[in-house]
Amino acid sequence: MRWAPFGPLVQTKASRTCRLSVTEAGCIAHTRNGKMQRFGRLILALAFTVLSLLISPIGIKLITGREDLTFRVSLLGLCFAAFLLVLAIAIASIGRLRQLMFYVFVIMLPVIFFAVLETAAIALHLADRVALAEDNSVYERRGRWPAHLMSDARMFNTDGLRLYRPWQGDGVVINDLGLRTQRPQTKQAGEWRIAITGGSTAWGWRVGDEDTIAAQLARALQRHGFKNVSVYNFGIEGAELKSELALLKRFKEIYAIDQAIFYTGGNNVGGAYMDGRPWLNQATGFTSLELFKAWTRLAARLNSSATNVPDAKDRSRMRRLHSLSAGIVTATEYCRTAGLKCDFALQPWLFSRAHLVGTESTMKRTIGFMFPGLDELWSEMYESALAAEPADHIHDLRNALDTVGSQVFADLLHINETGNSAIGKRLEPIAARAIPPALRQND
Repeated sequence: MRWAPFGPLVQTKASRTCRLSVTEAGCIAHTRNGKMQRFGRLILALAFTVLSLLISPIGIKLITGREDLTFRVSLLGLCFAAFLLVLAIAIASIGRLRQLMFYVFVIMLPVIFFAVLETAAIALHLADRVALAEDNSVYERRGRWPAHLMSDARMFNTDGLRLYRPWQGDGVVINDLGLRTQRPQTKQAGEWRIAITGGSTAWGWRVGDEDTIAAQLARALQRHGFKNVSVYNFGIEGAELKSELALLKRFKEIYAIDQAIFYTGGNNVGGAYMDGRPWLNQATGFTSLELFKAWTRLAARLNSSATNVPDAKDRSRMRRLHSLSAGIVTATEYCRTAGLKCDFALQPWLFSRAHLVGTESTMKRTIGFMFPGLDELWSEMYESALAAEPADHIHDLRNALDTVGSQVFADLLHINETGNSAIGKRLEPIAARAIPPALRQND
């Protein structure tokens, strides 16, 4: 073979064979590398696909055991799952499909940006940073509360009543009748049975069974010598006085109730205010988003105009929609015909406390500009209820928490374990005066 400055000009058969062999080896190596890269992309795409399934609403349900999810969780799960799935397809695909996934990816960027912002807002509790309206740190459990008890699946409707599905966990027991109380047993001789009705405060929002108002009242009665008295928790979240009475009618005979204390007022006032201002009550899933809540609180905080405050005519119409006094008259008539001893305790709320402690003053300011005129409506509905008959069975508990030196309110209406203890002590003389002397045990 002759040589030139830049390589051989003439190749022998042996040299051509050697060159061909080298080329084939390189091709084989290149093919192998391509297959390995393809395999690596498929593994990565599979990982993203699995991750998308895990953070999808179905995956979250399977992992957490929740029967349903809030709109906010479902929306964020769908956004992130869809993003990861598109990414997985783009990684695994070639040619035009990969190009199509690129366009889809670009279109989805604003949605993903929103999902990231919403997730960050949730992590930072942005709405409460803008204007604090809820402080769950006042509870002994703080932020810990069973996921089941925040899901819609915890309750069901039957014969016009809302009851709970049987459940047990984390210091909370719901019996098979749908109530958060013990099952009815055969009534003992000389036993006196009391039912506490009400909404979520009576039910025991974010407190264990041993710290509900019913349990606190039972202990207060026992400390005063009433050993043979049973107190049952007939509280149902969101219940107004009308629903409280319907529940009492349903279970009065089953539990052989002798006395009922309606711990009531807050839900009637809240319902009247929201129904009187329908734009506040048009709840959609998007109103639950942290960014939306932060924006509405900021807008309310910056808007110092008094034009949104309901006037006397509006408040009069609101009172008629969810009248406390009319409900008391109806319940009193039922108690008389059923032979029940009944009392009505008008529950305290944040604005009624004389001395605010901790974050209560901050929450009061927030609620004041978010719901203008609510305090006037509350006072008017309570005063109207206190004027109803029988006057000696209607009790104003608005000052029941004034002697407590620590923070008790977690929001507008809900109180912590210390607050429930104070309410139980306040209800004790109300309950005790109805117990027949022959059944009292003061030994």
